[in-house]
Amino acid sequence: MTGILTDPNFQVVIHALEQRSGFENLAEPEVTTTSGRQTQMRATDIKTIITSFSFQQGSAGTTTTTGTTTP
Repeated sequence: MTGILTDPNFQVVIHALEQRSGFENLAEPEVTTTSGRQTQMRATDIKTIITSFSFQQGSAGTTTTTGTTTP
């Protein structure tokens, strides 16, 4: 379901969600633009991903090497 809400309607929706258990408002971002200009806001989550892993048994002990990628 998608749509555009007026500010009063948006406030009603947020208030209704806040009354439910388990609801957590993570952020309340604000933006100011020149009249008529559009803007975008995005919520991102950066995750580190292990792309390679090797375990080698050496004579003096063990060696572990990993490769990671952070998008």
